[in-house]
Amino acid sequence: MADRKMILLLKMIDAAHGSIDASDQSHSLLNYFCGDRDRGDDTFNLVAKAGLIRVTHDSRMETSTAYLTDAGRLAISPPDGKVAP
Repeated sequence: MADRKMILLLKMIDAAHGSIDASDQSHSLLNYFCGDRDRGDDTFNLVAKAGLIRVTHDSRMETSTAYLTDAGRLAISPPDGKVAP
C-alpha cells in the first residue's frame, strides 16, 4: 500500500512525536513530499487521503498541523508488532 516515500513521511512525523507543522512555508521539510509526483496526488495528499495522517488548520493563527493517525503508526510498525529500541 505505502511506498518508500510515504513511509519516510510517516516516520518523519513519528520522530517528531506524532505531529509536525504543515504550514505552507518555503523552508518546510514537508515540501519534499508536496508536488513530487508526475500524476495525481502528491505524497503528502496520498498519505492524508489514505487516513495515515490527519491535517488540521487553525485559521486564527494561519497554521496547519499534520498528525500521525493510528493507521499511520500501524503502517510503520515492525511486522512482529514489537517497538524498536
